[in-house]
Amino acid sequence: MRLPLINLFYFVAFFLATNGYLYSQNSGFDFDYARFRATDSTTLCEFYYQFDKSKFNSGKSDSVKLLIHLFLISNYENQIEKIFKVTDVLDSASVSKSAVGKFDIEIPNSNYYLLLKVTDLFNPEKKIEITDSLFAEGFPKQTPALSDVELAFKIEKTSKTKSPFYKNTYNVIPNPTGVYSYLNPTVYYYYEIYNIEKTQSDSLLLITELLNGSGKLFYSRKKKLPKSNSSLVRVSQLVMSNFPTGSYSIKISVADLKGKYAYSSIKKFYYLGKQLDNKNYVSSINASDVKFAGLSNAECDKMFREVQYLATRKEKADYQKLNTLEQKKRFLAVFWNKRDRKPDTPENEFMNEYFKRLKYVNKVFGTKVKKGYLTDRGRVYLLYGKPDEIDRYPYSLEYKPYEIWYYHSIEGGVVFVFGDLSGYGDYQLLHSTKRGELYNSTWRERIRVH
Repeated sequence: MRLPLINLFYFVAFFLATNGYLYSQNSGFDFDYARFRATDSTTLCEFYYQFDKSKFNSGKSDSVKLLIHLFLISNYENQIEKIFKVTDVLDSASVSKSAVGKFDIEIPNSNYYLLLKVTDLFNPEKKIEITDSLFAEGFPKQTPALSDVELAFKIEKTSKTKSPFYKNTYNVIPNPTGVYSYLNPTVYYYYEIYNIEKTQSDSLLLITELLNGSGKLFYSRKKKLPKSNSSLVRVSQLVMSNFPTGSYSIKISVADLKGKYAYSSIKKFYYLGKQLDNKNYVSSINASDVKFAGLSNAECDKMFREVQYLATRKEKADYQKLNTLEQKKRFLAVFWNKRDRKPDTPENEFMNEYFKRLKYVNKVFGTKVKKGYLTDRGRVYLLYGKPDEIDRYPYSLEYKPYEIWYYHSIEGGVVFVFGDLSGYGDYQLLHSTKRGELYNSTWRERIRVH
């Protein structure tokens, strides 16, 4: 289905403005996907979701009614729009206080922008929007290949083919959060291997590795697959009980030693060990990361002040309620993990870019009484990045100093106008054409010299 032009422009603007990072503006809903081979020209995408039933409930019954609206956009000729309804939590698998579901779409091979809109039909004002990029470029035809790795809460053999989670003789209950804890330490995962017979060697080498968030290898397991197979379904599990809290990656590789060919698929997950237990906090946040283990209480507070422009209203309120250092460290770990666009890499590129911008704005836009990130120019730079153009106007007989910043790729082109009203170098935002920012068509009056 072709999207209306206004929807396409809205999506592209939203995607660019948020740098394309997977991010939910409200809590209570998690989303993930995995890609599998369909035909030579199409890819089967499985989309998984999990939501907190208590946050999507009218209070009058046990029912939940959600409308899930999915947009996939690659170009003007290739746009996909799908609508799914979740009308009863009994249609989904129950995991603790949450419900888990999935839906499948077979799509033409292409690279897509993804926009997911979730509306609570009991409370239409409650909306969630998630953006991401989806690369469905197809799978190799002449060499062995792998699907994505799907994380799961549980995988078991079944003959119940009508189950929404049935797949190749297995019932696979997905884990869209990618989070496990000492209360649920078994990481189940599913993947598929294609074109095994295309290997040039006598057998295909299958390699399974577990790495931590820094890329350190914990173990490696190898197995030979005979060429007699064409495709295989593989399921396995990891028991994390004795592992420390942190982020990990499962890396699956197939190697053709004679043909000097290898293909890998990586999936990141998070494990919360018992040593960081706090039941009140685990129930609401439920994850952590070792990268924040060395922060002090003051450093945690400082970091959250510096990222305040990224935080939702609820995240700001939640942080204020935290009482212990461990809670704050876990909160910050989850905060950044949610914004990690490339979870299959050891680094969080979004976090690194943000702090690179932070260093720049503190150096360039700071004043004697205010750090750069607390200025209006600093906030805009942190959120939207370096402007495409800047027009600078020094003090004149008619106007105080002002600047106009241009962003050509946001919402079809937007501007920000800043003026030095006090004369001390603290340029205040006077006007912008960006949605949600200050709009004032008479901004020149504020900088006019009287």
